[in-house]
Amino acid sequence: MNYKFNNFLEKSYLKFLNHASFLIESKSSILLVDPWFSGAAFNYGWSLLNNDIKDEELIEGIIKSNKKLFIWYSHEHSDHLSFTFLKKLVSTNTKFNILFHETDDKRVVSYLLKKKLNVKEQKDGIKYFIDDELSITTWKFQDNIDSYCLININQISILNLNDCIVNNKETAFEIKEKTNKFEENIDILFTQFGYANWISNKEDIEERKSKANEKNQRIFIQNKILNPKTIIPFASFIYFSNQDNFFTNDFQNTPLRLRNSSILKTIQDKIFFMKPDDIFYLDNSHINRLKKNSLNAEKYWNNLFNFIKPINYNEKKFEFFELKRIFKRHRLMISFKLIFLPQILEVIGFIKPIIIYLIDLKQTVKFSWLQEPEILETKENIILSIRSPSLAFTFSNEYGIDALSVNGRFHENVKSKFSDFERFLIFQKFVQNGITIKNPNIFFLILIKAIIKKIKILLIKSK
Repeated sequence: MNYKFNNFLEKSYLKFLNHASFLIESKSSILLVDPWFSGAAFNYGWSLLNNDIKDEELIEGIIKSNKKLFIWYSHEHSDHLSFTFLKKLVSTNTKFNILFHETDDKRVVSYLLKKKLNVKEQKDGIKYFIDDELSITTWKFQDNIDSYCLININQISILNLNDCIVNNKETAFEIKEKTNKFEENIDILFTQFGYANWISNKEDIEERKSKANEKNQRIFIQNKILNPKTIIPFASFIYFSNQDNFFTNDFQNTPLRLRNSSILKTIQDKIFFMKPDDIFYLDNSHINRLKKNSLNAEKYWNNLFNFIKPINYNEKKFEFFELKRIFKRHRLMISFKLIFLPQILEVIGFIKPIIIYLIDLKQTVKFSWLQEPEILETKENIILSIRSPSLAFTFSNEYGIDALSVNGRFHENVKSKFSDFERFLIFQKFVQNGITIKNPNIFFLILIKAIIKKIKILLIKSK
């Protein structure tokens, strides 16, 4: 694809690119949102339905436009913040600004600044003017990891909720209250429409059906409270592409299923889809353009969903001695940063050792914060089954358990026991959020709360 930008624009426009990414071109600027166009996400768990957009071609078009470039990232997940794209852009020596919401730990902003990138940290609810006609206002969402934004251009308001879990009236009203300070009416709502994490084992079909319906219910609630003129479902043009999780696609929402949803029956006339390179001008004609293009976009995405196949990623198999070494290195790092909090919590029973079955090695293994990892002869008390490369990745990265909970590359041997595995590795999230001994006030507050919670549970059981 050849991306040409217009230096003599009469009308600003929005162009949809892929998944959660679109761009807005004004007379002097380009605002690029969540660019991810190549490679797998979440440890070979997700792949894009469309692979036509090439990083290099889009970057070349942006450079030739000679316009100011701003990139807004909603959050750090790899299907939104693609370092592959970012590295290619940096290699061209192109000047650009990154817009990222303010977080408590400032981890992402600090990392980007260390790479000598121009980062503008967006404070909650402060309008940032990109140029005379284009502005963006960002708010962090609940846990600070995610964010949403309100884009204003030529008296058109665009609310981008991306992955924010706005699934009840209270949360929707909170967003409405914040955005109403800038815009009473929302012209365009971009919102996620497909489930994007592990739901259930292969045999638990009803749970995936329920989760898909829950996504439709979210859109219904968002529409009722936020009342946008148009709704553009997006941020879901991926599929679970690994042999471990491919079954998860069976009841994923598609444009066709969304159109057939009884939940959304009364608002179908304001829902429109876009496909790569679809555009509309940012004026009062945008609804007509969306209506004209939506049917083709729906056919396009439905067709891609119909022909998905699992991808063989040729991952390296890890023998147990390698997994043991990786876990012990992880355990040591966490222990020093949290002054042996995992060991303390395992002693008092707040967390327990985990027993896992390694599918590719055909071995039952046990991991503990106190004892040496070991191979077991028994197959009892196994909480989940997983392949060795997936487990190695989970142990090797601060965001390992987050990636696993999203990609679903495991089988839960006992119902609801994945939560035990998450609890066992919850300390990754502590480190992610800066809750370490380097921040003693936060650290000891979390520790005291955890101990009090456990004491209360023990007292209840003793009665």
